[in-house]
Amino acid sequence: MDEQTYELIEQFFERREVWQALREAATTHDIDVDAADRILHAVGLPALPRRWQVRLTLPVLIEVTATNREDAFDIAETAVETALTGTDLEVRFEWDGGERNDGSPGDLDIAAGEPAELA
Repeated sequence: MDEQTYELIEQFFERREVWQALREAATTHDIDVDAADRILHAVGLPALPRRWQVRLTLPVLIEVTATNREDAFDIAETAVETALTGTDLEVRFEWDGGERNDGSPGDLDIAAGEPAELA
């Protein structure tokens, strides 16, 4: 193994050890995570992985069949929940009605079956 390769390997392990030490210190609360990240940034190492809680407001247009505005929103919200809860992400929904911006009735859905309450 040549000198340059040896130095690169040695540098890799030293950098890795620094990162691991700061991760361990942050895990045991010996150092604040933000302080550990500042040190890592200063020496050119990647930041520590952190859990993030992200609130997104997305304009989503879904076409559903319903008999009234309220039912249309309920059906659309259920469809979104069903789609996202099938992922490996931890998702919590905070439906409060404030995101129900617009609901416009369209044409008659002739493909829709009879309501269950008619049976």
